[in-house]
Amino acid sequence: IEPHVVATTPFARIEAIVAHKGKISNILIEGLDPATAAGVVRIENRVVAGPSEVINHLRGHQTYIGKSLARKMDLKVGDTFAVVVPQPSSDSVRSFVPKKGSFMVTGILDLGKYEFDERMVIASLPTVQELGGIGSGITGVRLRMADDFAALTQVPQLAAQLGPSFVSMSWFDVNQNL
Repeated sequence: IEPHVVATTPFARIEAIVAHKGKISNILIEGLDPATAAGVVRIENRVVAGPSEVINHLRGHQTYIGKSLARKMDLKVGDTFAVVVPQPSSDSVRSFVPKKGSFMVTGILDLGKYEFDERMVIASLPTVQELGGIGSGITGVRLRMADDFAALTQVPQLAAQLGPSFVSMSWFDVNQNL
């Protein structure tokens, strides 16, 4: 499979709660690696407000958010919003400690799927790792294949190589409902 892979990038995804102007909502914050994401993730054509060079603007607490989340939370480019990430308590296995953070809306995205547009926040990988308390941990690795359609045959081979404790999905698997 290696000859078919032209670029890779790690990512981390955490669940959180966003609060802004008295409204709250659950969100997914996905951290992308600014050093490697541009070779794999192509979302520049999804920007509806803010700078189109998404990866270049993922520094510190700058984010891009889905358009439905922006509408629901009344967020515009330049606004800041608070997030709360539940983390396990060291005192009890049944409780959690809220970790608070804040982000600034750098841009708004039309991700093409309502579920993503309503919940997705994209930030830098180091920021998400720190906020999520996961150190240098990652959720997964995205691959760019030399031929987009090669992923349909290569992903099952990759899954077999990695073993049953890993999940491998192609772009087709992720977007199958479309």
